[in-house]
Amino acid sequence: MAKRVKVHNAGKGAKYTRTRIPVRLIYKREMGSMSAAMGREHEIKKNGREYKERLIRLFTSREKMSCMSRCPAVGSEIVSW
Repeated sequence: MAKRVKVHNAGKGAKYTRTRIPVRLIYKREMGSMSAAMGREHEIKKNGREYKERLIRLFTSREKMSCMSRCPAVGSEIVSW
């Protein structure tokens, strides 16, 4: 996860994030496979702004952030705004 965020912040990630740096990791979750993680990422991205803002509020609380820091990176999803 840290490597992916670093790539985005170096301006070498997705075209969308190149003009919106710096990005920061807000939400990650262990998934069973990379395919499942990418599917979840797509699901989040297709939802509207209100859904994403609720997700951000939920996962920016101190309690959730400490839990997230223990999640393994392999097969995780990344969401950044």
